[in-house]
Amino acid sequence: MVEGTWGKWVMEVKTGGYARHDLAGLLEFIRRFPEYRPLLVCDEPHIAAARATGVEGISWQQFLWSGVEEL
Repeated sequence: MVEGTWGKWVMEVKTGGYARHDLAGLLEFIRRFPEYRPLLVCDEPHIAAARATGVEGISWQQFLWSGVEEL
């Protein structure tokens, strides 16, 4: 979890492919704490799959460069 002027985020990092059930913990967390926005840090090709589940996605390269401030 991170909090700052950019808001409250809960993050998960995935390497390689994943399925929706692999995000169960992240999705349960935001169900219980809706004030947090979910963020998946992953490889660029998997960002669209994250967004399809309702989770914001960002490549690990972009995250290291700019963090969550641009989202």
